[in-house]
Amino acid sequence: MESDLVVLWGTLQLIHQGQLDLHSERARHLLEEGIQNALHLLSLLRGSTGSKAISCEAVLTQSLGDELKSALRQGQLSLQYQPIFRLDSYQQAQLVGFEALLRWLHPERGWIPPSEFIPVAECSDLIHELSYWVLKTACYQVADWQRQTGRPLRLNVNLSPRQLDQPNLIANISNILVETAFSAHH
Repeated sequence: MESDLVVLWGTLQLIHQGQLDLHSERARHLLEEGIQNALHLLSLLRGSTGSKAISCEAVLTQSLGDELKSALRQGQLSLQYQPIFRLDSYQQAQLVGFEALLRWLHPERGWIPPSEFIPVAECSDLIHELSYWVLKTACYQVADWQRQTGRPLRLNVNLSPRQLDQPNLIANISNILVETAFSAHH
């Protein structure tokens, strides 16, 4: 297999040859300015069909990965809660729950979009620790809101495809639900 090296930021995506030149030029410009921490280095593997695909194992994001680990331990990560409404027969919106959304406020770079740091976590074991933290934090928060309002509230939390392969996923979720007193029914 032939391998190209390109500097990208954002989500993992299929890269065509025309885009490769654009990204390479943009990356060269950023590297000349010394902006290295904001970049993801991705190795694009050329298959037999000539199309480009990204290998998760080839993501060279040591710096951002290290920063993400520190962010988790130093409280730089937070959850935002998107409300979920249901319309009744009179078209009145009723709050029924929330979706937990992970956010990162970097002390030097400001808000880092999930499209930049989630792929880094996905390509390492950090995704498991991060997802555990998200689920536990969200369950505590929504359970608290349930107690305060006396209303059942649903909670939606996104799971990584890598988590679905974890043999202890159900046990981890069950333990969090017990610890946080959040009902799985919601």
